[in-house]
Amino acid sequence: MDERHQGAPGVAHGGIVAAALDEASGSILMPLRQPAVTVKLDVNFRSPARLGRELVVTSQLSARKGRKLFIDSVLTDGETVIATGYAIFVEVPQQHFVDLGATPGELFTIGG
Repeated sequence: MDERHQGAPGVAHGGIVAAALDEASGSILMPLRQPAVTVKLDVNFRSPARLGRELVVTSQLSARKGRKLFIDSVLTDGETVIATGYAIFVEVPQQHFVDLGATPGELFTIGG
């Protein structure tokens, strides 16, 4: 993260941290080839995300119940946990994204 993502001086804005956790959670869908959308994202901020640092974000599918996918994510700076996320995604038909303007060639990037 760089100055474009700054909130308070020297640290990333919480919104960009949340966006990183949401993106990592959504990446779980690609190998599943399952289109889904975020319906809930809870973020716990634990430490400031300092700008100019190499951060790592990971995610894992923790449970599945019907159309709901429960995904946990963590953003770290070395050994320091910056933030954790708990997301719920809901499976949707591919047509959902087509209706929003996606073309069939783009659908592989959203799990279709």
